[in-house]
Amino acid sequence: MIENKRPESRWVLKTQNDEKVLEFSEYLEEYFRPRRKKTNTTSEETRKAFYELLSRLFYNRGFREIGQIEDFFNISSTRLHDPFLLPDMEAAVLRIQKAIDSNEKITVYGDYDVDGITSVSILYKYLVSCGAEVDYYIPGRTEEGYGLNEQALKRIRENGTTLLITVDTGTTAVDEVVYAKNIGLEIVITDHHECKLKHNEDGTVTELIPDCIAVVNPKRPSGNYPFSELAGVGVVFKLLCALTGSTDKVLDLYGDLVAIGTIADIMPLINENRAIVVIGIKKIKEHISVGLKALLTASGNEKEISSSVIAYT
Repeated sequence: MIENKRPESRWVLKTQNDEKVLEFSEYLEEYFRPRRKKTNTTSEETRKAFYELLSRLFYNRGFREIGQIEDFFNISSTRLHDPFLLPDMEAAVLRIQKAIDSNEKITVYGDYDVDGITSVSILYKYLVSCGAEVDYYIPGRTEEGYGLNEQALKRIRENGTTLLITVDTGTTAVDEVVYAKNIGLEIVITDHHECKLKHNEDGTVTELIPDCIAVVNPKRPSGNYPFSELAGVGVVFKLLCALTGSTDKVLDLYGDLVAIGTIADIMPLINENRAIVVIGIKKIKEHISVGLKALLTASGNEKEISSSVIAYT
């Protein structure tokens, strides 16, 4: 007699920590219990298998604590981190506020990709709303390339700017910032790219960052911000939260653009990014701007808005 055995699925997930998987499974069972429909006829065995599979997925995606899963499910602006935990945030806020109050000319210097453009847009809009004298500069991709360059800095200074705020760029522009200081241009850097590092003889590592007012970057080794994977527009979002003192206000005004920049820069949709994107997409669905509506219509996606649609449109 031939024994009819069910072949083992090749999709079975494995992890290196079954104790943690069990802990996650127990949490998920408690989380979903009050959310199950009374008419649900799924067997207990199937549910447990589902919770185990989901737990292994979470673990394999880098989740190590129950709190991380709670944050994944419970999307709320109240769960976002304090913007002043970012390095140099206080110095950046004080200098920008001083420039606004004294009517200095401010230029926002960005990048030509979606992350850079959305970063420029929300900071420029905010500064205009404050009554600031503000301009913006996005370098040409082919003529100037990425990042700060001396010719652009010279033109910006000649046009009367005294404070330059970079978005999505600037962390490695050590020499360019020296040049800017020499021509009377002060700089606040907001960025999310890796810093240059110096490996010392004693085995320690020192970050090499520009000598300027502030370098607001969650990837700075000397910082202690809880989440390092913000997009450039995410860092600007945190700057605006610090300037206004209201996360909800900033999300209401600019959440759509912050979500678009975060998705387009292919940032991991976990932690703060997940909350930002979920809230931002909800804003797009409820109160879409004229420009975004035109883009969605032109791409044939006006009836469907999701992170995938935004990423590939």
